Amino acid sequence: MHKPDPAPLHAAFDALGDGVRLYVGDSDVDAETGQRAGVPFMLFTQGYRKSAVEDLHYAVAFDDFAELPRLVQELLVAA
Repeated sequence: MHKPDPAPLHAAFDALGDGVRLYVGDSDVDAETGQRAGVPFMLFTQGYRKSAVEDLHYAVAFDDFAELPRLVQELLVAA
């Protein structure tokens, strides 16, 4: 199984146990994997993409990993 099949992502979540589930990635395939897995996807816009950012399915887009802790917190509060 390979992305965008969500099974490996679900297996990783199961191995981690209970808790918040979200997915961070930088590609079209990552965006599709998050959508298929039914989890919020956070798109790093400076990574590997073939599609325009606005054409992808994501909960949050960011271009600086220093922003990630704040963005995760905001996403959790909004959920």
